[in-house]
Amino acid sequence: RRVRRRSIAHLRHEIEPVPAERFAAFLTRWQRVPTHGSRATTRGVDGCYEVIEQLAGVSLPASTWLSGVFTARVDDFHPGMLDELTTSGEVVWWGESALSGGDGVVGLAPADRAHLLRPASTEVSDDLGPIEYAAIMLSPAAARTSSATSVTECPPL
Repeated sequence: RRVRRRSIAHLRHEIEPVPAERFAAFLTRWQRVPTHGSRATTRGVDGCYEVIEQLAGVSLPASTWLSGVFTARVDDFHPGMLDELTTSGEVVWWGESALSGGDGVVGLAPADRAHLLRPASTEVSDDLGPIEYAAIMLSPAAARTSSATSVTECPPL
């Protein structure tokens, strides 16, 4: 026990904080966000999938995913890429809450990891049509709940 405590104490002395500017530069590189004036290095559907892998389980407003996250990280991003990934079953999305203006907080993850990352859910019946499904997702009661609605497959409109 004493040896372990001494080892940990020794390691703590080797750790030093870095300046905020250096940490910010590291984060932008690690998140693959291009610096001002440069272009994103990922492209296409594969690049979109890489971003989803890296941010798996993160929940953000849908508008932020589309206009901020993907457009900054995928050079040629367009919403059809997400459609392709979700309809192929490679990516799963789930709704967490409604926001004003028709927006909503959604999470994204690769299908093989979604069950580990999404919050505890209220299951939605597969028998729902698109109108019933939309009514449940947009209801004030659904927006007030803290649990997410499982949306592995959205009924076609």
